[in-house]
Amino acid sequence: FFFPEDKQAPYIREDTTFKIVVEGFGCALDLEEQLDVIRDLSFMKFKGKVRLSNPEHEFWYIQTADGNRNNGMDDDIPKRVYFGREVGRGNRNNSANKTTAPRQLITKLALKDRKYLGPTSMDTEMSLIMANQGLVCERSWVYDPFVGTGSVLVAAAAFGAKTMGSDIDIRCVRPDKFSKCGEKVSLQSNFLQYGFAPPVGVLRMDSHRPALRKDLECVFDAVICDPPYGMRAGGRKSGGRKFEAGPYVIREEQRPSHIPSTQPYPMYECMDDLLDFSARILKLGGRLVYFFPAAVDLYEDQQVPQHPALRLVSNSEQVLSTYRARRLITMEKVGDYHREEALKSRRQQEGVRSEWKEVSCGTSTTLVSPSHACFDRLELCIGPAGDPRMEMAVPSGKPGRNKYW
Repeated sequence: FFFPEDKQAPYIREDTTFKIVVEGFGCALDLEEQLDVIRDLSFMKFKGKVRLSNPEHEFWYIQTADGNRNNGMDDDIPKRVYFGREVGRGNRNNSANKTTAPRQLITKLALKDRKYLGPTSMDTEMSLIMANQGLVCERSWVYDPFVGTGSVLVAAAAFGAKTMGSDIDIRCVRPDKFSKCGEKVSLQSNFLQYGFAPPVGVLRMDSHRPALRKDLECVFDAVICDPPYGMRAGGRKSGGRKFEAGPYVIREEQRPSHIPSTQPYPMYECMDDLLDFSARILKLGGRLVYFFPAAVDLYEDQQVPQHPALRLVSNSEQVLSTYRARRLITMEKVGDYHREEALKSRRQQEGVRSEWKEVSCGTSTTLVSPSHACFDRLELCIGPAGDPRMEMAVPSGKPGRNKYW
């Protein structure tokens, strides 16, 4: 036990109470295994009394599994053990009794009880993580350009933020669903359900052609969203034959009910638009938090779009299946927005991507750079996305693992 004894003393005195929690990450430890761990810790000089309910000090023993188990962890990850004292807890438990209190916030915002849902509604815990990554707090001003059913903004409102959102889908502003009780519900219904302040505004707006003023800058503290990238829903932007034919004119009598035609919104174009919009609309020090699709064995850091006014803060992987994943990207605005500089950077990145190979991965696609070890093999095995002649490729070289089409 290498922690200095003088710093141990306040937590192991005779007049204190304590508890040891044994937890497995990537593995499950049964009761007997947990008791064996606690017995092995008997060499530590705990002088206080054990109290399982609401102790003064709670110590955690966390054991990770190695990669030999079927738990999604890489094969070369060794088993590790961590031991430490709990110094604080998140917002799961709001009660003074940490042991018996329910997971109040997560339970309160559970999707199963929410009035207005859609097929792409973000999971409650993930929404709260995204809000936390965006440093959302009271008086924060949060925007979601792909608001959908408002799951991300609900999490931001739970932290006391003011919210605003937009979406190309007209249903974000027009109620079109009924609850189990026959009540007509909308995005605002979710906020009223929890007693949160509803969004200041929700716009039907194309992220590719933002309707906000061009001189509107440095407004929001955070832009948090789950862009459309094809895993559950493909992106759409304004366009189509009517736009190509010439000026798109809407007669005055059609304006109240008119919905413009749309066309597919390529994933990288969507991401580039998102970064450019965020770099302009965020305050200095504000954060952009969004999901980026990735293939497990084909991902490289250079796939993540960059912007001269934004700095990458974190890049975390969420494995969805054997071969599919998505990355939670957090960026911070570190400089003023300059349109010419941003446009130059975007053109450079588009030029680099033109040399990459597009690979279809389930319902979404990803780009693989020539520097990737599997690039030549993918070139031989896989044609352009959508090619009916595509064959199966196994980039890892391990039969039957991580298959891409």
